[in-house]
Amino acid sequence: MRARIRDALAALAAVLMVVFVRASPAWAAEAPAPSPAPAGHYPLKADLLYNFAKFVEWPAEAFYADNTPFRICVQGDDPFGPDLEPAPKKRVNGRSVVVQRGTGDDPLAGCHVVFIAVSEAPRLARALSRFGPGVLTVSDIPGFAERGGTIGFVMERERVRFEINTDAAQRAGLKISSKLLKLAKVVR
Repeated sequence: MRARIRDALAALAAVLMVVFVRASPAWAAEAPAPSPAPAGHYPLKADLLYNFAKFVEWPAEAFYADNTPFRICVQGDDPFGPDLEPAPKKRVNGRSVVVQRGTGDDPLAGCHVVFIAVSEAPRLARALSRFGPGVLTVSDIPGFAERGGTIGFVMERERVRFEINTDAAQRAGLKISSKLLKLAKVVR
């Protein structure tokens, strides 16, 4: 188990380092206010959703059985298209991956990661209240992490970054790796 976690951490670190080094010579500089990302950033965000999952520990009750698939869900208008679809043998923490989409009040049951699309911004509080313990919420809605989401994508100097609300993670019963926290701006 530890070897898998170590391998997953190494994989995410490599992906993130390539992204950050290639896209960000001024990572530590003062950044302008966050803004939504252009559509061209969604393939990167899809990859990050998979990699975030490798650095989060879910409570045991989030998986009903050993063969429970890992569910990545999109609430609202799907900005990913085929970029989010898993490769046939793609696995997250040893589990097969299922991608599920829902809009408005469509139920999204059994999700482990939920990306809340910008189309849900007017209903964000309601959207967040629908997902309880064991669900990692992610979005690129401006101010998402500050408003109670777990991970918010932000744009800084035309580069994708992310913020992590550690209080939201704790409320959801999720443990986020310190290695992932080091790459994020931590908000409460």
